[in-house]
Amino acid sequence: MIQSLVTTCPHLCNLSLTGCKIDTAALACLNQARFSRLDNLSISITLLGWSGVWSLSSCDLPALQRLTLNNANLSALAAMHLAQGCWPKLMHLDLSDNQLNVEAVAYLVRGEWPLLQELSLLWTCVPEAAFAVLGVADACKQFENMTSRNKLHYMPVSLLRTSFLVWPRLKALTVRNALLSREL
Repeated sequence: MIQSLVTTCPHLCNLSLTGCKIDTAALACLNQARFSRLDNLSISITLLGWSGVWSLSSCDLPALQRLTLNNANLSALAAMHLAQGCWPKLMHLDLSDNQLNVEAVAYLVRGEWPLLQELSLLWTCVPEAAFAVLGVADACKQFENMTSRNKLHYMPVSLLRTSFLVWPRLKALTVRNALLSREL
């Protein structure tokens, strides 16, 4: 399937492989395709796992801005490989509905994505200790206290006094059902 895209759509900008059976050979074709304009890639509802992410992290996708890997069977090992991806224009990373833990988040913060603005970890069951790795533990605790008292469903910008040292342009972090954001 990807091989046919290479020949018929060399200037592809948006690719969704949601629900497709993707293996490392298919991702190798994606790397060989050199989609220099591909800025949005979604590989969700798959068994991508660590080996698929390992292949994906070696793909040369210089224009990639949005990467969605929802429900893709990702673990800490997959996060380690993901952090090795060289996507300098990556702005949105969605890893919702995966089995990520503190170790996975520790690997993610090693990712060199200077333009990253949004990280989504919805339904990942990320433990509270992972928030400390991201530098937002205090804000999360304050938010949970406000939520139980005031029935809030969003994070007031004023709560995030800490800066995101890892990704300085990060504006939003979605965790569980809470949207964490900060002023620039």
